[in-house]
Amino acid sequence: IEYDDMLTPPAMQQFAISIGVMMLSNRIDILNAKAVRIARLAFVAYLVTVQLFLLYVTFRAKSVDDRTSITISNPLASLVQNGAMGSAAANGGGNF
Repeated sequence: IEYDDMLTPPAMQQFAISIGVMMLSNRIDILNAKAVRIARLAFVAYLVTVQLFLLYVTFRAKSVDDRTSITISNPLASLVQNGAMGSAAANGGGNF
């Protein structure tokens, strides 16, 4: 089975986002009750949005109802078996 490659943002983009969040968080007064309330509401809204998205994906997956069997072959499984079954493994050595 072939899987799509993970889409990760470039390292420079992740770095720029991290620096931007740090600069923004330095400007917010954490002792201000209104700012804290807005941050809490934004966090709760984020959590609700994630849960709604996961619920949507679950319903879509159930509606497709694809029951084909999935087999995943681990390329390292043969190395583990060879290392555990070899004579060097009995002596405390091996490929590890």
